[in-house]
Amino acid sequence: RPKKAEAKMSDPAEQAGGPAGQDRSGKGASQEEGEGAGAAAAEEGEKEDADVDILNSLTGLPKEEDIMLFCLPMCAPYSAIQNYKYKVKLTPGNMKRGKASKSAIEMILGGQGGLPPREYSMIRGMPDQEVVACMLGNSRPAIAGAKVPQNRKVVKAKRRGRGQKE
Repeated sequence: RPKKAEAKMSDPAEQAGGPAGQDRSGKGASQEEGEGAGAAAAEEGEKEDADVDILNSLTGLPKEEDIMLFCLPMCAPYSAIQNYKYKVKLTPGNMKRGKASKSAIEMILGGQGGLPPREYSMIRGMPDQEVVACMLGNSRPAIAGAKVPQNRKVVKAKRRGRGQKE
């Protein structure tokens, strides 16, 4: 997981109530300290840029030329992930989280037809505990476009007993 950006450290003089760049005696900071602070700010900016680069490398639409390193399960509003390649909609239901997570993975693997082998192995290789941790309780997974089996009443043919004519 990418590290969170570190909070910007304030000048100790600011914490003591004085303006930035002055020490407690009221004298201005030396030029060397100013250069050191500028270098620290530049280094912090580079760390933030690296964090942003890591976040930008995550994608919901992997292409064939992309090099996949891992698969990350997540739970988000459906409208936010509408353009993602692999998604399952969670609707209210009576499934427990573990069973719902396994069902969701099976829907993705079975419903896409012709998955590239690398993507198939990545999805299959997600730890069950990570997927369960992302799932909502008491939900039922569904894939858009898949028909939901409806409970149909089976009408049995009447048996004709003895003595009845056709």
